[in-house]
Amino acid sequence: MSNELWNRVAEKLNEHSYMTGVGRTVERVQATAEVFTPTELVIEMLQYFDLDGLAPGKTVLDPACGDGQFLVAAKWIKVFHFGMSEGDALRDIYGVDLMRDNVDLCARRLGGGTVLMGNSLKPTLRLNGQTDEEHRLMCKLFDEAASERLRKKRVAGMDRTPKRLGKAMNTQINQTHKHGIGSLAPEGWYTVSQVADLIGRSPETIKRWQRACFYQATNQMSVGKLKVWVYSDDDVAAMREAIKTIKHGRPPKVRDDDDNS
Repeated sequence: MSNELWNRVAEKLNEHSYMTGVGRTVERVQATAEVFTPTELVIEMLQYFDLDGLAPGKTVLDPACGDGQFLVAAKWIKVFHFGMSEGDALRDIYGVDLMRDNVDLCARRLGGGTVLMGNSLKPTLRLNGQTDEEHRLMCKLFDEAASERLRKKRVAGMDRTPKRLGKAMNTQINQTHKHGIGSLAPEGWYTVSQVADLIGRSPETIKRWQRACFYQATNQMSVGKLKVWVYSDDDVAAMREAIKTIKHGRPPKVRDDDDNS
């Protein structure tokens, strides 16, 4: 997706000021962990996501949607990138949250969709403030029979994350929310966004070079279940040299030392 379209998605997200619209006390934030993802990080994370997962007819479910940051982004990617109407895009979108005011705010930001008050981990649990229709839909969408079918489809050896990894994963997630994905890269390694800043090109250009095998990242790192390509200092230096000779509209040539021997 082009930088222009990413900017349009960001503009739609920024029509609602971050963490506004609902009064949240310190006690409430501590009890509910309501610290939502800022727009810049939403965009950065989605740039690593295979956008075919948001194609027409592909369902998007956020089981802890908050005020709808990710769902709003998903809606506008469906509209801007895939050319869907707003109505068709919203038919693919589902959100769930524990808090009545978050559900109502998310629905207003989306302009529709299926946004329910409920507990995604205990879908049959009746919550104060939940409507009869929301409870019925929660039971239908998250029924035990469906959960059992999904459980049986698990690939052998792909069990739940061991408890001892939980703390480390939470630390990664919190650090990512605060500083971005690049903050998790080892010293001397850079993400696509960081490389783009270093060499003065857009992230889309770096990804295009990667797909076309002009410059392949030399390593991958994991952020939870997300795989992120990272580049070394040597990669950055090589790209800086190559762009000096790039003609407008043409990709860089890869220097092969074997050809010079």
